[in-house]
Amino acid sequence: MAKITTYLAGAIQSAKDGGVKWRETLTPKLQELGIEVLDPTSWESEEFGTMEAAKDTIKGYILSGNWEKFDEYMDKIIDRDIKCVRKADFLIVFIDTDLKIGGTSCELWEAVEHCKTPVYVVCYDPKSDWNVWLLRTVRRNGQLFENWTQLMDFLTEKYGKRSKRND
Repeated sequence: MAKITTYLAGAIQSAKDGGVKWRETLTPKLQELGIEVLDPTSWESEEFGTMEAAKDTIKGYILSGNWEKFDEYMDKIIDRDIKCVRKADFLIVFIDTDLKIGGTSCELWEAVEHCKTPVYVVCYDPKSDWNVWLLRTVRRNGQLFENWTQLMDFLTEKYGKRSKRND
């Protein structure tokens, strides 16, 4: 049986820490369940050293009008991230309604509409604060959780037993 894989989607550009902390906290817990984790922040950190350096580089391309470098770099990110969305058995998404989530919205749409991949979304904010288009996209093939404990309980029940048989 193939290993179960998840992709971790959520704000990077507008998150103070580049979206790193929640992913670093969640990854070992998922790995304990035998779930392979695809984390976009790890790739950008490898290339630039830190997420801040990656964000600064992209902003520098924009401010200097170096659109060729900007397009080249962003195409690489988008292509890699969408390949990971297509590879994943499910997505884990963290949404903070105060943050811009352009890429996250595209990844959700790709997963739900094109791949028919389940999405499991953690958001602390009331559903009434959500963008309604985003909320409906998630509800088409996903589940909403109010905190990480609820998500992990769900994942342990749904995937934990199945994943551990792969060892």
